[in-house]
Amino acid sequence: MKSQRKDGYRVEDGKICIDLSLKDPKQLFDSRDPAPFLERDLDDDAVDYIVSGVQEFPSKTKMKLHIFFSQKDQSTISDSEIFASIRHYFKYMEDMASKKLARSIKNAQFFLFCGVILLIGCLTTVELLSSFEHITIIKLIRSGLEIAGWVALWRPLELLFFDWWPMYERRKSMNKVATMDISITDTKTNFITTTELPQNKLTNPFN
Repeated sequence: MKSQRKDGYRVEDGKICIDLSLKDPKQLFDSRDPAPFLERDLDDDAVDYIVSGVQEFPSKTKMKLHIFFSQKDQSTISDSEIFASIRHYFKYMEDMASKKLARSIKNAQFFLFCGVILLIGCLTTVELLSSFEHITIIKLIRSGLEIAGWVALWRPLELLFFDWWPMYERRKSMNKVATMDISITDTKTNFITTTELPQNKLTNPFN
């Protein structure tokens, strides 16, 4: 097992490690969530730290999550429960991100349809008023309708071409954490427990 450093991260067996140091396993979970540990949400700070680490590297980079506990012996949570909880949580977050992405694209398509209809209506009205363009107020109305028609397409096109990308990237990050190798080290005994799961191929979010 050879370790080195890359961009401030430890590299172990060719995988970039996201090292998370905690006092005991209970710190990994949201203390406000009354659900059993297997179903409990993870702590927001821990999630942000893990996800931000994943997002610093290309999606195909091999990575692993390594958690260090200094007082692990005081916890009643087993390593297998911790592994299962982490995978369960990030898989759930991946599913939520997929649904949000699909909903955003569906809304964008609907808004684009409405925008096109509005644009057609505005341009048609402009054409009907062309014979009255010598009247100043009509000229202003025609100009306003043309602008309004094209502006109506701005937000749908922004959703379709730009806004979906951050959601897609977040979905990939959640999938990566849910499927990456995880190790747990008790710093008092230096005992290491590891779980490995083959990397799953990402499904097409547009399906």
